[in-house]
Amino acid sequence: MTRHKRTEQALRRARKRRIEARFGAALEERARLAREIHDTLLQGFTGVALQLVAVTNRLTGSPEAAALCDVVSLAQKTLVDARRAVWDLRSPSLAVADLPASLRTLTEEHMRDAELSFEFEVSGAPRPVGPEV
Repeated sequence: MTRHKRTEQALRRARKRRIEARFGAALEERARLAREIHDTLLQGFTGVALQLVAVTNRLTGSPEAAALCDVVSLAQKTLVDARRAVWDLRSPSLAVADLPASLRTLTEEHMRDAELSFEFEVSGAPRPVGPEV
């Protein structure tokens, strides 16, 4: 193996390590943010929503009860939206319909700044990937 080839291989390995490190750091930061939001804001807001439900149940029949029901509904919708946002932070953006397309999107996203190329081959029919996956 020539010195030139060894240098090229070392350079490719260094680029690969840099991409892997950047990808790992980005995923770790997203996971940290998701945990922080979940453990602080969402838990606190859930407590507020439960207190609102308890107060609303005690005020049944009063004019204030209807207004509080609207506030409870808004709080519950906001919690659903916030949980979805936390979930989106935890997992990379895979809003596409099937696994091969998701993998291609992720790979292209994280190799954008690299001077590397990749080949992607799929055999068989692509299967849909549900949001839970």
